[in-house]
Amino acid sequence: MTTNEAVVGNSDIYVAVELRGCTTTAKEINTLHCDDAAADVNSYQQQPNTVEYSHHRNSIYRFLRLSILSIIITTIFIDSIHRFRSNEKGQAIDTFQGVFEDPNHPQGYRIIVDTNDTTAQLQLQDEPDGESFYIPILVLRDIASKTTQLSIDFSAKGGPSDLIATVQDRGNIISFSDGNVWSKLEGVPGVYYGQTKNGSVSNGHITIRLEEEGRVIIVTYGKTDEDGQTGTVNIPATISGDKIVFDFSPLGAASGEEGIFRNGFIYLDHYTLVKA
Repeated sequence: MTTNEAVVGNSDIYVAVELRGCTTTAKEINTLHCDDAAADVNSYQQQPNTVEYSHHRNSIYRFLRLSILSIIITTIFIDSIHRFRSNEKGQAIDTFQGVFEDPNHPQGYRIIVDTNDTTAQLQLQDEPDGESFYIPILVLRDIASKTTQLSIDFSAKGGPSDLIATVQDRGNIISFSDGNVWSKLEGVPGVYYGQTKNGSVSNGHITIRLEEEGRVIIVTYGKTDEDGQTGTVNIPATISGDKIVFDFSPLGAASGEEGIFRNGFIYLDHYTLVKA
């Protein structure tokens, strides 16, 4: 009795194929290649142990490949959304976008958004019914020491025009020379950038902050033009736990779109918002 190699069809399993005058092992079904022209493939006998082992092994390999690919894509995307600036050696520099709390104004808020490599914008309000200010920021990055400082122009509200603040803890802390410290809020509040399912990233950003102990959500869409000016549109929204319902109709999109917040991501039907 002779043994020849056979390959049949599109399956990924092993079968024993009974030939006229030979027995062979095949990886697939439907197409047979064998030196015996008189081969009869109408009858074959599966080897259960081989089939089960090979199919299980290949399923594990496919799962591992998809998992690794998913981790790589997610890492690349988060790095781009967080907008880490790098020098020629690829060394990351702190990001500082987000919603911050100021202990000197516990009822107010501070929102910082990147506008380009060297400038940013601060939106602040000291009291719930107080005036909102849009404050320009000059970003001072020292590549050698891998530190970032912000020169903030508070002249619009009667303060200094070049108050220096230092970005610390990878952008989670902003400290001032007078000892005041702003802390970035965790959870839902923050600055978000969107990615569609085909991988494209939106040019604009969405800021989210909470009022009345998290029962009221304030959502704003913003987009910065070539001159560094940011236009904003208010987005009606409601929040319940980790569920957020957005009304994107002011942007010409759908109303009543539901998203789920998970670890810095807001998952919507057609795209994902990623927190900076």
